[in-house]
Amino acid sequence: MNKVKDTRKEILKIVGLHDYKKGEHYHGYVNLEEIDEQEDGIHYYVDVQSESQRYHFYNVEVTAKKGHVVNATCPCKQYEIAGSCKHIATALINYQEEIFMDEEEKRMNESLAILERF
Repeated sequence: MNKVKDTRKEILKIVGLHDYKKGEHYHGYVNLEEIDEQEDGIHYYVDVQSESQRYHFYNVEVTAKKGHVVNATCPCKQYEIAGSCKHIATALINYQEEIFMDEEEKRMNESLAILERF
């Protein structure tokens, strides 16, 4: 099966179709600020700009282990109410290659990048 389809299914399990669609059509600023490897997985910190408040950003945190998301949080009201939101969907969609790639795939890509320099 196609990796893109697998990733879309993974994201849909986390955020659901409604938030996925909103995240897919999100047009604000989205930036991967930090990646932090810890015992419980790799933590991705993504800033997602609010659509209603231009200078406000939601700090989305996604934790992945072996290419699977084990936790995703956002400080927005929608997440507080539903446990899911468009900000998480946007972060997952925009950075799916980094987040859903397992450690072996990452090492392989790093090795290929080094080899391409020569």
